[in-house]
Amino acid sequence: MQTVHSRAVCTQQRVAAVPAHVARPAATSRQVVARTSNVPLHHVSNDSTSSADAGGEGRCPFLQALRAPPMVQMSWLKRVQLQIFAPAEFQAHVLRDRGQDTVVQAPRQAGFSSFFMPATGELVKALLGEEASGNITQGLAEEGGFRAFGTLLGEDSLLVVKDPARHAYLRGLLQPAFSADAVAAYLPDIEALVSRHLQAWQGAGREGVKAHAALKALTFDFILQIVMGRSIPEQQLQRLGELFSALTSGLLAWPYLDLPFTAWHKALAAQAELCSFFLQGCAEARQQLAGGLAVPGVLGRLVAAADEQGNRLTDQEIAHNLLLVLFAGHDTSSTTLTRALANLQDHPRVMQRLREEQAAVQQRRGGAISADALRDMRYADAVVRETLRRDPVVGALARV
Repeated sequence: MQTVHSRAVCTQQRVAAVPAHVARPAATSRQVVARTSNVPLHHVSNDSTSSADAGGEGRCPFLQALRAPPMVQMSWLKRVQLQIFAPAEFQAHVLRDRGQDTVVQAPRQAGFSSFFMPATGELVKALLGEEASGNITQGLAEEGGFRAFGTLLGEDSLLVVKDPARHAYLRGLLQPAFSADAVAAYLPDIEALVSRHLQAWQGAGREGVKAHAALKALTFDFILQIVMGRSIPEQQLQRLGELFSALTSGLLAWPYLDLPFTAWHKALAAQAELCSFFLQGCAEARQQLAGGLAVPGVLGRLVAAADEQGNRLTDQEIAHNLLLVLFAGHDTSSTTLTRALANLQDHPRVMQRLREEQAAVQQRRGGAISADALRDMRYADAVVRETLRRDPVVGALARV
């Protein structure tokens, strides 16, 4: 028997929406009563043996009642290679031919903490649904290579904060800036920015543009302009792009030595300069608000945000989470858009139907992009969703 430790533990709540093919705890044990770190779970070599057989005081009865997850059977070197460079292939490999096994366990190794991988859509939905109740957070483990995220994205980033109460507090103040109404207010600026980039692409003539590079430039410009509420001068935009590249390169710069010639040292310097850019923006926005002026963009909404008790985000909390917006939205968006264009090139009938829908929406709603026009683009929405299904850009979502 091998003992492992879980960072994901249960809270006091009734077990709900567990698929029928997953082992359920006995009726007398359905109230989950444990919330402590390092709850011992037992992996038994025989997959059919229930972890409840292990017994023991102080352990979560729900987790005890579940069948012990089978361990990933793969060499540590291959696991590292696949987890970093081919996460979708890693997932497909370890979940293949598992039958009724709904969770797979990966052992701890260099650069990664131990973790459990749900294998069904029902379990994934149940897990992500718990985030709204505050029972789990997005915080990454403070072990191995994940420490780099905490250092480079900042301790106040939602991706790093693990305390449920603090995570809920930050989320409550941050989310309104990304609500449907907020995004609708950004649409005129979004349309103007995208149109400017499209005109530049048309100007390239027969030389054309490299889609991925062009879309990376567009999404980086897009995020910063919508966040800051203003256009960014070209020279400054180029400098910020260089800093962002240095920061993301540092995430895999193991062994994370802070020496002048290392990628980690350059990433730390880039993070400091990017945070300084956002902090300066916060100071300027607060000055404008104090003078009775409206501050546009995401930044303006974050600076003005307050909860029911009048608490406001600090400049550091804003800066760290704007770094997260840049990190989470740049490569993911540009890669998804590139894959969408590639798929459309391979399916001309889909492209034609998209054009027909766009023409019909313009006829009904006018030429400008509006929230109502976007709601009418049902086929375009389906194309985006199918792109994400065929070519998922995110290999995994971590919860603790």
